[in-house]
Amino acid sequence: MGTLIRAAASVETGLRGYYMLKKGYTNLTQLRQDPGYKKNIFQRIMPWHYSNGAVELLRSDRHIEFDLNTIDEFPLLQELMHHRHLYAHNLGIIDDDYIKKLKDLTGIDIMVHPAIKGVYPSEDVCWLEPLTRLNVFIEAVRQFFRKLP
Repeated sequence: MGTLIRAAASVETGLRGYYMLKKGYTNLTQLRQDPGYKKNIFQRIMPWHYSNGAVELLRSDRHIEFDLNTIDEFPLLQELMHHRHLYAHNLGIIDDDYIKKLKDLTGIDIMVHPAIKGVYPSEDVCWLEPLTRLNVFIEAVRQFFRKLP
């Protein structure tokens, strides 16, 4: 779980660094004075965050004007951030919100998985399957940042 959380943190810090570079900022004090910057904005990359997250900030800023959705690996980064939220805030224990958003985001319905079907919601279920794909997520992060203009 820790490795997945750190991989997702690299997405957030990488996007923050990219934004700062494009804006010509050399320190966090300058970033914090940016009118478009909000705390934790660079971890908000999900479709349900588009109006107030990093995707819209980077797309609408006149110095950047770049749509993160144009990079093929972006959906994997979104999935990674969704799993990070599960592990960082719910210790991997699934809930209705996680299940719904995962299906909306990826099309994956984990309710049909044998470890969940017939168990959830009457019992807590810790969902560890994303950890088996750490290498996929890490490589997607590498490729994504290589493709930023």
